[in-house]
Amino acid sequence: MIPLLQQLAPASARLCLAVEHFLVDELALSLRGGRFVLGVSGGADSTALLLIMLALARRWDARLTVAHLDHCLRPESAAEAAHVAALCRRWAVPCTIFREDIRSRAAAARTGLEDAGRRARYQCFEHLRLECGADWIATAHHGGDLEEDVLLRLLRGAGWPALGGMRATDPERHLIRPLLLTDPEELRALLRREGIAWVEDASNASRDFRRNRLRHDVLPLLRQENPSLRTGIRQLW
Repeated sequence: MIPLLQQLAPASARLCLAVEHFLVDELALSLRGGRFVLGVSGGADSTALLLIMLALARRWDARLTVAHLDHCLRPESAAEAAHVAALCRRWAVPCTIFREDIRSRAAAARTGLEDAGRRARYQCFEHLRLECGADWIATAHHGGDLEEDVLLRLLRGAGWPALGGMRATDPERHLIRPLLLTDPEELRALLRREGIAWVEDASNASRDFRRNRLRHDVLPLLRQENPSLRTGIRQLW
């Protein structure tokens, strides 16, 4: 059954309306009758994005399509793709599953797996956007991703305004990030309240990637020094 805003728990509905406020009032986006491609990995963040956008879609008379890329990097990736497809069938959302050997792609391009995977995802998203005539590609970047992005830019020596972090809208690439100022803890709490399962990507715990080292090792230390770090980064943004 398609999730409706009025059927959600009060806390869940308030979170959905906060996302709507961010998009409409702060970013000045016109959502009425819009068409959106949602990048859904099956993890907690993108599953929450799908739920929130579905709950709001009827208010906007909007149409949603899901894109998922199987990176073929882990044995469980096919099962994760199947999980996303099943969730979309349950909620009657069109879904396209892409599949690409990212390891081979990275080797051919002489780049890292993370970079190769990101480029492949956005190529798939844009392909589907053009195919279905969508206005926007929505990704599930949230407040935790914004913190990591600011630190990554600092490490690369970025100046102003780039140091403020990723944008919530990128019109040239038709990208929006509806959850950019939403805490990741709120997204998991939403799914738990509504009884919706997600998949865990084991690579998110690996210290092989700089972003993960910042998430698991550096950011907790910075929060010990300043418990209001997240608020400060959002003000910087």
